[in-house]
Amino acid sequence: MKKFLLISTGGTIVCGQGSESLSPVYSSKDLINNMGLKSNTKMPYKIDTKDIMHIDSSDMQPQDWQFIAEQVRDALLNYDGVIITHGTDTMAYTSSILSFMLKNLKKPVVITGSQKPFGAKNSDAEKNIKDAILTLNSKVKGVYVVFNGKIILGCRAYKTSSYNLDAYDSMNYPLVGRIKNNQVLITHYGRLETEDLFYLDNHIQSNVFLLKLFPGINPVIIDKVIELGYKGVIIEGFGSGNVPSIKPSVLDKIVEILGKQIPIVLTTQCIYDGVKINTYYSGAMAEKMGVISAYDMTKEATLTKFMWALSHSTDLASVKKIMHSNLCNEISLSCE
Repeated sequence: MKKFLLISTGGTIVCGQGSESLSPVYSSKDLINNMGLKSNTKMPYKIDTKDIMHIDSSDMQPQDWQFIAEQVRDALLNYDGVIITHGTDTMAYTSSILSFMLKNLKKPVVITGSQKPFGAKNSDAEKNIKDAILTLNSKVKGVYVVFNGKIILGCRAYKTSSYNLDAYDSMNYPLVGRIKNNQVLITHYGRLETEDLFYLDNHIQSNVFLLKLFPGINPVIIDKVIELGYKGVIIEGFGSGNVPSIKPSVLDKIVEILGKQIPIVLTTQCIYDGVKINTYYSGAMAEKMGVISAYDMTKEATLTKFMWALSHSTDLASVKKIMHSNLCNEISLSCE
C-alpha cells in the first residue's frame, strides 16, 4: 500500500468566513476527514497530514520556499509522494522554485489548492485534492500543479483567472495530462529522466528586482535599483523582448547595470511564445551587451530560477549558463 503525505501551507482551501473576510481556519486533517479520505481498508493508499504553515499565499516568502522544500525532502524518505495544499495567488512561484530545489526527483510532488474555500458552496477543494491523490497514484515523477482536472508541469504553471475554477494552465508547454472520471490520462511526460540521486538544493538569493516597462517610464528608476544593492534585475519588456531606446533610455541604463557586473534577464509581458530577443534593434542590442534572454519561461519560473542561479554564482557568464540550462523542461531554447 502506498503512503502519501498531505502538507498544508494555508491559502483559500483552508479558509473560513470570518466577520469581515476569509482567513485560514481549517487544518489538513479537517480536509481529509471531511472529504471522506481518511485512510481505511477500502482505499489503496494511506494518507497522513501535516500543517507547516497557516498563511495567505500572498504572504509567501523565499525563506518559506526553502522550508517547504526541506519538509518535502524529509517526507520523501518515508512516503511515496507528497501533496502540498497552497494558496492560488503564488502557487506558480512555489511550484517553479521547488522544481529547481528538488533535484532528480524519483517520486511525485503535487501542488494544489482551490478558488473557493473548503466547505463553501460549489467549492473546488474536494475535487482538486482527490485529483491530486489520483496523480500521486499514477506514474508521474517530479513537481506538478493539479487544478481543475489538469496536470501541469510545475515550472510551466501560471494562473489565468482570479475567480474561475479553471484557474491554472500550462504556458508554452503541453499539459502533462488530465483527470477524467477518476482516471488519470497522461499525454505528455514532462520530466527529464535521470539516474542521478535525489538531493535538496534550496539555496536562494532573493535580492532581485523585477522592472515592468511601460510607455513613458523614467529610466532614472534604474539608478535606484543599483543604489539599493540588488544582485540581479529582471526586465519585463514589450513583445518579443523590446526595450525603449529613445534617450535617455532603458537601453543606456542596461549598460550601466552590466558594467557593475549585475546580471540582467529580459522577459516579456506577453503570455505566450516567449522572448525572441534578436527580432528588433533594441532587443538585439540588449543581447549584444550581455542581457540574458528568458526565452519561453514563465515569469514565475524566470524569477525563481534567477534567484536560485544567483545563489550559485554572481559571475555574468556562469549565471547565463545556468539560466540557459534546461533543468526540468522549464525552458525551450529553440523558441527563437
